[in-house]
Amino acid sequence: HKKKQRRRRRRMRLPLTWGVVVGITVCTVLWVAVFANHSGTPAAAGGSVWGILTVGGTEYRFAVFVTALVIAACFSYTLEQGNGSLRLYNSAIDVSRCDVIASDLAMHPASTHTSSNIQPSTPLAPLSPSTPTTSTPLRLLTYNIFERPPFVHNNQNDWKNERMMYFIRHELPRFHFVALQEVFSWFNLRQQTLIREAEKLEFRWHCTASAAPLTSGRIIDGGVIILSKFPILEMQTHHFSCGVQIDSWAAKQVLYAKIQVTRHTCIHLFTTHAQSSYFDNTDNTKNEVARMKQMAEMGLFVKRILDQEDNRRWPCFITGDLNVDSRAHSTTKDTGDKRNTTDSSSATVGEWGEPNAESEEFKAMMRAIGVAAATPEEKTSNDDDNSSNELVDLLSQQNGGVHPVTIGDVIVDRATGKLTPRETVLTEKPDFLCRESKDYILYIPPSIHNNNNNNNNDNTTTQDVAESENESASGGLTGAGGARKLLRRIRAHHHHNKQKAAEEAEEESVAIEHTQVEPFYIDPKAAGFPCTQLSDHYGVSTTFRIVRRRSAA
Repeated sequence: HKKKQRRRRRRMRLPLTWGVVVGITVCTVLWVAVFANHSGTPAAAGGSVWGILTVGGTEYRFAVFVTALVIAACFSYTLEQGNGSLRLYNSAIDVSRCDVIASDLAMHPASTHTSSNIQPSTPLAPLSPSTPTTSTPLRLLTYNIFERPPFVHNNQNDWKNERMMYFIRHELPRFHFVALQEVFSWFNLRQQTLIREAEKLEFRWHCTASAAPLTSGRIIDGGVIILSKFPILEMQTHHFSCGVQIDSWAAKQVLYAKIQVTRHTCIHLFTTHAQSSYFDNTDNTKNEVARMKQMAEMGLFVKRILDQEDNRRWPCFITGDLNVDSRAHSTTKDTGDKRNTTDSSSATVGEWGEPNAESEEFKAMMRAIGVAAATPEEKTSNDDDNSSNELVDLLSQQNGGVHPVTIGDVIVDRATGKLTPRETVLTEKPDFLCRESKDYILYIPPSIHNNNNNNNNDNTTTQDVAESENESASGGLTGAGGARKLLRRIRAHHHHNKQKAAEEAEEESVAIEHTQVEPFYIDPKAAGFPCTQLSDHYGVSTTFRIVRRRSAA
C-alpha cells in the first residue's frame, strides 16, 4: 500500500516537474535571444525594468509575458491539489452547540478576537438573544467584490488591497454567511489574506473554488468563496462546460456549501459568477448562449444536490453575479432625465421612464434554474393546495416586483434632470449609466413532500418495533435467532431516532425578513484612497430567522 502511495505521488509530481523544466528552458532560450538581438538596450535604458520594457520593444514585452505565463501556470498547478477542498478549522463538529451559536453572536456581534481598530462602518442594530421560539436574525451577503487578478485593472491598480482590507475591517463583521465573487487567487495572496482575517472575525469555516486541470486551458481560478460563522458540513463544485472570450480562461463554476445553522436545520448555499457580455463586441449572442447554458447546468446541479436524501427539508439560497440584467430597459447611455413626471399614477413606469418589467433573458434564466425547485412529488400530484415550491427572487419580491440597480447607478440632477454616473473610478466607461440589475439571491423554500417520502421509504415497520420491545422485555439476544433479533433491534432504534429527529425538525421553519441592496459607499478622504464605493457592483443581503413553532400543549 505504501509503495502504491509513493508511485501515485511520483505520478502527480511528474507533470509539474516536466512543466517546470520545459518552462525554464523556453524562458531561458527566449531571454538569451532577446538580449542577443538588443544587447545595448538595457545599458542605454539605465538598466531599469521599465526602461527595458519601453526601449527594448515588443521582444521584451513578449518575453516578460511568456515568463509570467509559465510562472503562473506552475503556481496554479501547485494550488490545484489543496484548492477547492473543504477546510474546517474545527476538526470535530459538535452540532449540539449550533443552537447556542446565535446567542453567542448576539452577545458579540463583531468578534471576540477583533483588534481595536476593526469596527463596522455604521452602528449595527443590536442582535436580540435567541428565545425558545425565534432565533437570532441571520444575515447572508452576496457580493462581487471586484478583486481581479494582477495586471487586470481599470484605474491604476484599482486599489485592490486597500478595498479588500476596508471590506474586512468595516463590513464583513455585519454578516454571518458571505458569498463573494471575483476574489481571484491567481498570482496573488488576497484570497488567503481574506481567509486569515475572516477567521479572526469568527468565520471559522470556508470553502473555495476548485482549480481546473491544466489541460483545460483555464489557468485562472473561479474566484468564488463562501465564508461562514456556522459549520460547513459539505461542499461541492461544478465546473461550467462552456465559456467564451476572456471568461474561457477562468475556471467558472458553481460553489455549494451545506451549512448547519441549528441542531436540526441546515441551509444550502450556492454561489457563482456567470459568463459576461462585453461592449467591444458587435454581437454578444455567443456570450448569451454560453450564459444560458451555464444557468441550465447550475439548475441541474442544484436539483441533483436537493434530490439527495432529505435535502429538500431545508431552505436553499442561490446567489452570485449572474450577469443577467433583469431590468427591461434600453441599454443606450442616455444622459437626459427620462422620469415620467406627467403621469404619476402609472405604476408600470420607473424612475427614468422605463417600464418596470422583467427582461426576456431574466425569464429564461429563472426557467433554467427553476428546474431545481420542482420535486417529483409535485410533478405527479393532482391536488391544488398551493404548496408547490418555486424559485423566488428575494430582492425583486422585497421591492414589489421591481429590480433595483446593482451596477451602473446614476445621480439625477434635480434642477436640470441630467444623469451622471454615481461611480467612475472602478466602473468601466461602457457601464456608465447602464442601470442594470445583475446580482441575485434566489430562494427555494423547504419542501414538505420530501419528509413524507423519506418516511414512506423506511423499511422498518411497526411490527419490527413491537417485536423488538417484546424481545427486550423477555431478555437476551442469545440463541439461533440472536443475530436476526439484534438486526431487528438496530432497525427499530434507527427508526425511533429518525422519527424523533423528523418531529423536532418539523418544529423549525425559516422566515425571510428583509432583502436589500448593499451599496457599500465609502468616504474617499476617510478611507485614504479615491474610491466612493468598494466595488463596481452593489452587494445584496437578506436577513432570515430560524423560527421554532410552539407546541400545542
